[in-house]
Amino acid sequence: MFICPLREEVLMVFVFGARGTLTGASQVIFIYTPEAYPTAIRSLGLGAAGFMGHIGSIVTPFMAEVLVRTSIHGTEGTYAAFCLVCAVCTILLPIETRGRPLQESLKN
Repeated sequence: MFICPLREEVLMVFVFGARGTLTGASQVIFIYTPEAYPTAIRSLGLGAAGFMGHIGSIVTPFMAEVLVRTSIHGTEGTYAAFCLVCAVCTILLPIETRGRPLQESLKN
C-alpha cells in the first residue's frame, strides 16, 4: 500500500477490514486471560485486558475517519506498527495453557 496510491474508497475497505480483523483478534483476550491468571486475581487481569481493548476501539474510528484524511501513509504505518507490537507481545506470552489446570491461588 505504501508503493502504489489507492483510491480512498479502496483504502477505506482495507482500513475497515483491518479493524474487523483486530476486533476478532481481540476476542483472544477473553479466552487466554482467564487461563493465565489465578482465580484470586482473574477478574482484575480480564478487566485490564478488556480495558486496553476498549482503548483500541476508541482510537480506531478516529484513525479510520480523521487520520486517513490527513495522512494515508500515517494511518497505514500506525496500523502496521500496532500489528507488529501485538505480534511481538503474543510471541512473548509467558505460559502455554494447553492441558494446564487453572491456578486457584497466587502461591502456585
